[in-house]
Amino acid sequence: MSKFPRTPAEAAERFAAALPAAPARVEVRLDSAQGMPGLCAVEAVLGRAWPAGAAKELVWLTRAADTDRDQLELRAYGPANELLAEAVHEFRGG
Repeated sequence: MSKFPRTPAEAAERFAAALPAAPARVEVRLDSAQGMPGLCAVEAVLGRAWPAGAAKELVWLTRAADTDRDQLELRAYGPANELLAEAVHEFRGG
């Protein structure tokens, strides 16, 4: 396994695996030319990791034209809305 995830879905899988339990809420922001397919791939990973219970807020941002990098931001929150974990990953643009 590579030290760095190669895709947003792989990054989401590692993020979910690193949490000891399902969070109350997950926030995902994908700034990418991949658009909806990339966001759906991330959502599918999180749905398998936490089939019920965790609310999921998924946002697709349109990548700025002056960059060739995609960015994925993941945040997990507990029941009192406390931040449990966060991660930011960049990928070569798709």
